[in-house]
Amino acid sequence: MTENLVRMAFMEGPQGAGKTSATEFATSLGYKPVRGIPTGEKLIKNTTSQNWHQSLAILEELANRGEAFVSDRSFWSLVVFKMRKRPELADSFYELGSQMFKGRINGIDHKVIVILAEPQTCISRANPDSPVAITDIAESENEIKTYKELMARLKDDGFKAFSIYNEGISKDEFFGHITSLLK
Repeated sequence: MTENLVRMAFMEGPQGAGKTSATEFATSLGYKPVRGIPTGEKLIKNTTSQNWHQSLAILEELANRGEAFVSDRSFWSLVVFKMRKRPELADSFYELGSQMFKGRINGIDHKVIVILAEPQTCISRANPDSPVAITDIAESENEIKTYKELMARLKDDGFKAFSIYNEGISKDEFFGHITSLLK
């Protein structure tokens, strides 16, 4: 079943947009799920480039296995986090991230799927117990804006990047979009 699948699919987007649902659905299509970045407290305690290197090392190792993987968040979430927290250095963070990614994952068939929704929807769907939960509308708007910026930059740089607006559509329609993007 995995012969027609992109090798690596990275589900990206703000908290509560639908990444986990998309990842779980992708597993029903033959993808093996993987968490591409440190989670929760580990991420909070170490937001340095060490996380970036560890995240890319995970992806690099998976790429050599010949299977199809889907990641609920990835290396690009770390880049967005830095771009959002230090907007004056957003260009530098993106450029560094792009160069690191191209250097480690070069030639591996992959797609970045950015899932977006409205700030209030994202807040209402997100896990409020998460140590990195966003509960403020302005902060959620900023996170969404930064993901849109990432999307534009990835496309400009020739990455296979796509977006889905997960608002006002049925679950079946959402999964239909995911299915078409994973081919």
